[in-house]
Parts: sequence; structure tokens; C-alpha cells
Amino acid sequence: MTGTLSIVLHTIMATPAAQAQLAYRDQVNWRSVTRADPSVQQIINTCTFSSVFIFDKIQDEWVKQKQEGPLFLVKR
Repeated sequence: MTGTLSIVLHTIMATPAAQAQLAYRDQVNWRSVTRADPSVQQIINTCTFSSVFIFDKIQDEWVKQKQEGPLFLVKR
């Protein structure tokens, strides 16, 4: 299944319209990230939605925090 999915995604991503959309998204992300942290040199990977969980050792369970949103893995 993964091989098929990657072929489909590669085909979709190869279109000029998709490439332009990705380039625009990358520019917007770059401006947003460097505004928050000017020392960022590169965005390595992104996730459009993420949630933060903290493990509660006393209750022995994961507790969802109120932080949610996009996630950027960056190089400084």
C-alpha cells in the first residue's frame, strides 16, 4: 500500500499547479517560522496539525495539553 500511495502522491505533486502551490506554502511557512525565530536556517519537515501530550507518571497515562497546531522541524 505504501508504494502505491507514494506513486500517487508523486504523480499529483509533479503537476505545475501543485508545484506552485507547494512553493507558495513553503514561502508562507518560511516567513512565519523566521518571524517567530530569526535564527532558523532551514525548515527540514512540517506537519499541518499536531497536539502536545505529557505523560503523567502518577496516573500512568498520557494527558493532552492545550497546545495544538502546525509543527516545524527546523535547523538553526
